[in-house]
Amino acid sequence: MRKLPVFASLGEVLSGVARHYFQLLGAAWPAVLVLLAAVGMIAWLYYSVGYFAALTADEGKPDLAALEAAAIALTTDSNRWAAYGAQFLVVASAVAAVRWHRLVLLGEGANGEGGVVPLRKEDGIYLFALLKILLLCIGGVLLFALATFATSMTGSKALNVVIALLLVFLYFLAFGLLMRLMLALPDASVGAGGRVFAIFRASEGNTWRLLGLVLLLGFVTSIVIAVAFMAVGALANAAGVASLSSSPVFIAASIVVGLAIYLYFVMAQVTVLSVAYREIIGMPGDSPQAA
Repeated sequence: MRKLPVFASLGEVLSGVARHYFQLLGAAWPAVLVLLAAVGMIAWLYYSVGYFAALTADEGKPDLAALEAAAIALTTDSNRWAAYGAQFLVVASAVAAVRWHRLVLLGEGANGEGGVVPLRKEDGIYLFALLKILLLCIGGVLLFALATFATSMTGSKALNVVIALLLVFLYFLAFGLLMRLMLALPDASVGAGGRVFAIFRASEGNTWRLLGLVLLLGFVTSIVIAVAFMAVGALANAAGVASLSSSPVFIAASIVVGLAIYLYFVMAQVTVLSVAYREIIGMPGDSPQAA
């Protein structure tokens, strides 16, 4: 049983994505453009209904009435269909992960070698594996909802507290189990088949390690996001801008910073799976046979 080195893997992911940031973008630039288009559509929807302006409309504070009006405007037919279109583009852009997994695990696309393949058979295998994981997640959510409902029906307060704590534990356990299922995605990307159940069995003993790695990555990323936007806000204050929403320049700067961090976070999430797959499962030739 191979154990995931959590802190070493975290360091490798953070430093690797930072050093190869533009190389990773270049390896999957068509899908990245689709993803940016989707993010741009969503940002424009929120901007057009006045959501961003409402965040600082009350003397730099959120205007709750304006935010509620913006939320209602987002539910109109035209805006709803535009949001559906953006969500479809986000799903379609998921195949960028195939290129990132292949670059990290196989070195494909490193230094521009091999060029960019717009479509490949692994894209379909990846999406099919993702669908299987999604269906398993839906089943898990339904079971969790039933357990939560059953908890609410008990009459004892002490028993409710115990069951609630147990449900919290099960929630984190389920998240760790999900990460083990997600290791089928790099498996699909490198042409090993995306064997969801075989990979799940082969990653036994790493549930909490995977959960810890993902939580640590999220913690570090949250700090980076907070520091970056504090820096943008400090620059705006130094320039005499009352609020970011009143300055097109700082709106654009916030969007650029936000997209750069968002792409870093997305690539880091993918790289986490690549590194975990390599450390726990091994490279394609060493992977377990599908059941």
